[in-house]
Amino acid sequence: MRAHTVGAVQQHFNVTSAKKLVLHVPPMAEQRAIVEVLGALDDKIALNERIRETTLGLARACYEESGAGGEPEFIRDLAELFDGPHATPQKTETGPWFLSISSLKNGYLDLSESAHLSEEDFPRWTRRVHPQAGDVLFSYETRLGDAALMPSGIRGSLGRRMALLRSKSATISGSLLLHAYLNPAFQEEIKRRTVHGATVDRLPLKEMPGWRISLPAQGERERLSAKFDALHASVTQGANENRTLADLRDTLLPQLLSGQLRVKDAIRTVEEVV
Repeated sequence: MRAHTVGAVQQHFNVTSAKKLVLHVPPMAEQRAIVEVLGALDDKIALNERIRETTLGLARACYEESGAGGEPEFIRDLAELFDGPHATPQKTETGPWFLSISSLKNGYLDLSESAHLSEEDFPRWTRRVHPQAGDVLFSYETRLGDAALMPSGIRGSLGRRMALLRSKSATISGSLLLHAYLNPAFQEEIKRRTVHGATVDRLPLKEMPGWRISLPAQGERERLSAKFDALHASVTQGANENRTLADLRDTLLPQLLSGQLRVKDAIRTVEEVV
């Protein structure tokens, strides 16, 4: 492709030269074998995703059945609120995560939707707050109402239009606070309090500590916190496994296509992790 690149200042590929390119691909039988091997990894990733959705659905159902409809309490009495930076750093290929509101998926933090920033920039972008495991991450602009739990083992900074709630109480875990946030009763409160702007809708963060949110009765909070913590720990474990499986798939594919790795050797590698 470099041989067909034109332009002295801004180089680009001449599409009309595409017919001259010679592509080397394995025989069809070997292609099918490669698809079958890598398909096993994709199947395992898909299974973990279904387990994650089932687990989060179970947590939501448990919260709704807990009867969390007691006297609403002020958010400021339950949690601290921090907002993120109001700008975007230089993105990098690796390094700490720069979390995106697109990563918030109804209780789950999908890191495939986030970017990275450099180690040098990381202290600057966590000056306001350094997200910790158990923090409730949420969007205060555009994706209103969506939230996710900050998993353990992740170093990252809040992205633009993101904020977090950090529980003040030992009896209220971040996972319990998350499901109180996602509960339909509080979602209605978010809709009622939304400020409708000319370009985007937003939540008035300065007023948010004075909002009220309903939690289960005092005696139920520790029990539910422990249950939700266990459920979200399994979600985090599945997410970590999927990242490992996806990295392995993306590493094996070019090696198999180029002939650097034989299919039978790839099969042994995949069998060790699936």
